[in-house]
Amino acid sequence: MTYCPSCRVTLADTCTQCPLCGGPCVASDDPVPDFQAVRNGDPEVIRYPTVVMNADQREKLTLEEQRLVVVELLSVSIGMILILTTGIDILLSRTLTWSKYTSLILCLVWLVCAIPLLLWGKPWSVFSVLAPALPGGILLLAVFSGNLGWFLMPALPIILLVEAVVLASFVVIAREKQKGLNCVGVVLAASAVVCVGVDVIVNRFLTGSIGLQWSVIVLISLIPVTGLFFYLHYRVINKASLRKLFRL
Repeated sequence: MTYCPSCRVTLADTCTQCPLCGGPCVASDDPVPDFQAVRNGDPEVIRYPTVVMNADQREKLTLEEQRLVVVELLSVSIGMILILTTGIDILLSRTLTWSKYTSLILCLVWLVCAIPLLLWGKPWSVFSVLAPALPGGILLLAVFSGNLGWFLMPALPIILLVEAVVLASFVVIAREKQKGLNCVGVVLAASAVVCVGVDVIVNRFLTGSIGLQWSVIVLISLIPVTGLFFYLHYRVINKASLRKLFRL
C-alpha cells in the first residue's frame, strides 16, 4: 500500500510524490491509521494538515512577506554602501569627511523607501515618521556643511511646503468616494502649487522680492491638463461613453 505519511491518504502504487502536499510517498504493508481515531482526537494519530497546498503554492510569499523581503534587501544594500563609503573615507582622509553626507542621504533614502513598506496601510503613521525626519536630515546636512543659512531659507520653507501639499492632497483623495482620474488631477494640481511655492521662495531668497518666473509656464501647462482629467473622471462617473465623447 502506498500512502502519504503527512496527509495519511492512500495513493496509487505508482505514486512517488503526494499530489496534496508534494511530499514523498511511502510504500508499506501497514494500514493507514483509522480516520475515526483522527476525528476523535487520538494524540497518537497523525492528523491531516490544516492547510492543503501544492508545492508551487508553498513557495509563494504573501504580500506582507514580499514587503519584508524588499526592506531586508534595501537594508542590506544600503548598509553595505555605508560601510564601503565610510571605510574608504577613513582610509583616504584618516577621518570622516565626505562620507558624512553620503551616509546621511542614504539613511534618508532608507527612511523614505522602508517606512511606507513597514507601516503599510497606516498612512498617518508614515507621515508622522517622515514629516520630522526629512527636515531633520536636511538640518544635519546644514550642520555638516557649517552653514545654517541655506537651511532656514530656502530649504526649510520648501520642505514644509511640500509636506503640507502632500498631506492636503492625501486628505482630498481619501475623501473622494469614487477614485479614478480625479486622483491624477489632484496630484497635478498639487504639483502646480508646489512649483509656484518653490518659485516664490527661491525668488525671495535670491532677489529679496516675491514674484513668479518659471512657474507661470508650469501653471499654463498644468491647468488645462488637470481640468481635462477632472472632466473625464466625472464624465465616466456619469456613465458617459469616452468613445462617443471623442467621436471614435
